[in-house]
Amino acid sequence: MTRRRWIADEVSGSRAFLVGAHAQHLSQVLRARIGQEFNITTGNKVRRGQITAITADRVEFELGDVVATPTSVQLTLVLSIFKFDRM
Repeated sequence: MTRRRWIADEVSGSRAFLVGAHAQHLSQVLRARIGQEFNITTGNKVRRGQITAITADRVEFELGDVVATPTSVQLTLVLSIFKFDRM
């Protein structure tokens, strides 16, 4: 099972916070509850985070272990140019 990944708006020690629209979406639309776990991106690391507090505009996470992320894949994109009237 995959976990949703959120980008932390604020990080302080072993705590991360979502604020504003992201927090409102997580708390009201997705109906997150205290104790649920999500993957939290904090800068260049992805860590497991457990919700410790929820308000209407702020969600607080207790950060845990670092989650292993797959290495990036080398990708080359080639675009063919068509005549404008057929595009």
